Amino acid sequence: MQIIIINVLAFLVLLTINLIKKFIIGSPQEIESYLSVSPQWANFKPWTLFTYSFVTQYPFTLLCNMILLNTFGNIIVSLLGNNRLITLYVFGTIAGGIAFLLAYNFVPFFIKEAAQTPLIGASAGIYAVMVGAATFAPNFSFFLFPFISSKLKYIVIFILVSTLAALSYGSESYEVIIAKIGGALWGYFYIWYLRLLSTSSWEPWTFWTRMRTKFKKKTSSNSFKKRNNRQTSQKKIDIILDKISTHGYKNLTNEEKQSLFNAGK
Repeated sequence: MQIIIINVLAFLVLLTINLIKKFIIGSPQEIESYLSVSPQWANFKPWTLFTYSFVTQYPFTLLCNMILLNTFGNIIVSLLGNNRLITLYVFGTIAGGIAFLLAYNFVPFFIKEAAQTPLIGASAGIYAVMVGAATFAPNFSFFLFPFISSKLKYIVIFILVSTLAALSYGSESYEVIIAKIGGALWGYFYIWYLRLLSTSSWEPWTFWTRMRTKFKKKTSSNSFKKRNNRQTSQKKIDIILDKISTHGYKNLTNEEKQSLFNAGK
């Protein structure tokens, strides 16, 4: 998975640069200051809304994040395709950065923390992928341990509740939790939007075209047929997802796998 490779390479490159700057050049300033999201508007750099996701301070944190990304990312790739995974991750990362900026500039509780808490880490993008997978295939069977499985929606709900509990009790960095919530919201609404498009004949970029032609009989007939086709296609996808939940992805026929692939384009 390309996203995992990029994250690992970014960690190694930043580690090497920081070691060179600190022990050879003698500069105390770390490169992370140019990549992390500053909560202060005066120090904000637009590109950091994405680059902060590649900054990880500890190898163990990187390992845990990449395990989660690989686990939930493979579900998205199998069901929706690689392009949807990239969209979830990239825009989930940006949504997490925006949520962080809003919270630390408009919520009184966080404003006092804004002076020393820049945002780093891939958590927002990972939460977007995780929630997106659970929203699209909530009944997907997920093995926690050998012979012990659970539906994907229950696992993700447990993780989200744990995140909110950490926010309540302050057991985790507030900036990371806020970013996770922003990423999770993007993951949910993005998949909700995809489902809306798959069951409705309305699309925002064709609105005015439809308005100009809505009184034409031929166009109305075609729209009705398209809507019926999309509804039939969505029912077929739901049946396939139920089959995955019960029997696993490997037991799908080639035709069913192709239908999932086409739905993810």
